[in-house]
Amino acid sequence: MTLPNENGKLTASTLRLVACLTMLIDHIGAALLPQVTLLRLIGRIAMPIFCFQITEGARHTSRKGRYLLRLLLCGVCAELPFNMVVSGRVFDPVYQNVLWTLALGLAAIFLSEEIRKKLPDRGGAWLSVLPWLAAGVLGEWLKTDYGCLGVLMIAAFAYLRARPLLLSLALAAIAGPAVMIRGGFFGIPIELFALLALPFLFQYNGRKGASGKAAQVFFYGFYPLHLLVLGLLRLFLL
Repeated sequence: MTLPNENGKLTASTLRLVACLTMLIDHIGAALLPQVTLLRLIGRIAMPIFCFQITEGARHTSRKGRYLLRLLLCGVCAELPFNMVVSGRVFDPVYQNVLWTLALGLAAIFLSEEIRKKLPDRGGAWLSVLPWLAAGVLGEWLKTDYGCLGVLMIAAFAYLRARPLLLSLALAAIAGPAVMIRGGFFGIPIELFALLALPFLFQYNGRKGASGKAAQVFFYGFYPLHLLVLGLLRLFLL
C-alpha cells in the first residue's frame, strides 16, 4: 500500500482535521491536564500527519516561496501562545513551536530538489543530503519542537512514501530517541504511539477534499489560535 492510496477514504482536508483534533487533545493535556498521560498519547498522532502534509504540499505547490513564507509567518504568530502553553510564560526563548521544524523540513525538500536538478549525476544525489543535515542541526540549535527528529520524519515521508514497511520502521526508529523526553504509558514509550497515525495516512486517497480560501485560513489559523486560548487558560486559571 503506497501513499496516496487510490482506494482510501480520507482526503487531505480530512487528514488535516484529524491532525488538528489530536493536536488539540495533546495541547489540552500539556497546558491544563499534564497528569492525564492518555491525552499526550492521542496527541502523538498529529505530528506524522503534519509531516506527511508538508511533503504533499511540497509536491503539489507551484509557489514554493509563498508556501514557506506562510509557514514562517504562522510560526511567528504562534510563538508567544506556544510559550504560554508549554511553560506558562509569555516570553520563553528555550523552546520554539513546531512550525519552525516544519518550515525547516520544507526548505530542505526544496533545496535538495534544486541540487538534484542542477547536479543530476551521483554527486548531486550525495550533495542533496546537505540541506537535510543543515535543517536537522538548525532544529536542534534553535530548540524547535521535535527538532531534528521532526526533520527526519519529514524526510522519511519524502523518500519512503512508496515503501510502507520501511516507512513504518523508519518512524519507529525516529520515535525511539524521543522516549527519554516524553516518558512512557503502561511500559510503552509514548512516542511510539506516533505509529497510530499510519492507519489514517494509508487511507489517504490523494484528493484535496475541502479547499479554497476559507479552508486555508481555518487550517493555518487553527494552530496559533488554539494555542492562544489554551495559553490564556493556563495563565489565568491555573
